[in-house]
Amino acid sequence: MSAPGLRKARPWQGTRPGSATPLADPPADHTLVVFDVPSDKARRKVGELCKDYGLRRFQWSAFEGPMSRTRREELYERVRRLLASAEGGGKLLVVAVAERELAGALRTVERGTPTSGASGEATG
Repeated sequence: MSAPGLRKARPWQGTRPGSATPLADPPADHTLVVFDVPSDKARRKVGELCKDYGLRRFQWSAFEGPMSRTRREELYERVRRLLASAEGGGKLLVVAVAERELAGALRTVERGTPTSGASGEATG
């Protein structure tokens, strides 16, 4: 017999398989955000939004970093509304890059040759 006050769990009262399993975070794809905005004020705001979402700038109007689909769609919608109300509007591209494609991406950072002089021409 069981101890007083303790009842044996009935089958319909037991825990369900997976009921205590926390939901996993959705996978974060690598995201590229590229924009062309003529208004300085709007361009600055778009850049700040991208930084707020954890993206890293790699060109003046281009950002990258990991982001879930939900966050990517949220950022897209916020920037789209901002551009709709901005003077001159703008263009926006938000691309998710899967891990497989990212692994095959070709990247380089070339320092080039240093320029000298105020005109940017090399002397030699």
